[in-house]
Amino acid sequence: MGQATATFTPNNFPNAIENTLDDIRIRGTIAISPSTDTYASNGLPVSPSCNLPYSGGTVIDAYFHGTSGYQYYYDPAHGTIRFYLAGVETAGGATTPAAVSGDTIYAEFILRRS
Repeated sequence: MGQATATFTPNNFPNAIENTLDDIRIRGTIAISPSTDTYASNGLPVSPSCNLPYSGGTVIDAYFHGTSGYQYYYDPAHGTIRFYLAGVETAGGATTPAAVSGDTIYAEFILRRS
């Protein structure tokens, strides 16, 4: 049993990336490691890093949604995804909820052009 991880996988072309004048939007899914792993204080590190062109830049916002009933929020101060159920965050050191590790989490990261 170790610390849980969050792994970002970009959508297939052409749905993965959108370049605008001011920002870059990268879309995909996030998988959370098995529920036997522990949830870290301040959330799990997550990054939109991928081998897509123009995927560099600073994350300025992110949106997540899943189907498990949990709410997911991006913490820009720590670069993490945080889990909430009924407004209460999963406690640091607790095992990752099975509903979260089994969820399909859709993600959109908004990056400032570098």
